Amino acid sequence: HGRIASECLKAKGLIGASKSVGIALCEYISPYEELAAQISEIISRSRPESILFVEEEIKIGGFGMILSETLRARGDLDGIKFDILAASDAFVSRREGESYLSASGLDAAAIAERINNFN
Repeated sequence: HGRIASECLKAKGLIGASKSVGIALCEYISPYEELAAQISEIISRSRPESILFVEEEIKIGGFGMILSETLRARGDLDGIKFDILAASDAFVSRREGESYLSASGLDAAAIAERINNFN
């Protein structure tokens, strides 16, 4: 959700046809149970091998963690590798001209690299 969605779209472009990548834009983040039901439908149709939850907020207690836990409790992530790419809970120092997303490892290049190295 939010501006990180455009970074995910750019990352998909960087990856190109080397991997099959789908993006689910979450237009709202709560209630999680309702959102999980919608994501569950996408999972059952596409049958992904892995899922990367990407968010610009902090990882601990954030959107990706809560949504993945909700999906796991429902059994929707059984047999699917998943990970969360989000900001750490540490202060982020940026170099001059560097964006917060880049400094946090959440820009398109970092997302594409994470997807390419997802095992």
